[in-house]
Amino acid sequence: MVFRISIGVLALLVLAGVVIPDTFGAWSLRVQAMTLAGAGWLYLVIVFCVLAFLGYLAFSRTGQLRIGGADAEPHFSRPLMVRDAVLRRHGHRTGVLGRS
Repeated sequence: MVFRISIGVLALLVLAGVVIPDTFGAWSLRVQAMTLAGAGWLYLVIVFCVLAFLGYLAFSRTGQLRIGGADAEPHFSRPLMVRDAVLRRHGHRTGVLGRS
């Protein structure tokens, strides 16, 4: 039931964006501005807490846990994984905070 409601809401938003793009664009900018003005600090606090928790997991005993067995090897090198994480994080930041 939840997925059907979500798909319905998304379908209505896409339809509004296709039928009345200028009005929908102005409305979405207003909603984003209100969200960042009212809860932008909360977003930054949540991101910081998640990153701190992930850092704790990475450097604690849990970070040494091998997934896939004792002889499993990673598909990608560590520098490649760090580069990928940085590029993905930059993309998320520009999408959420880029217009503020």
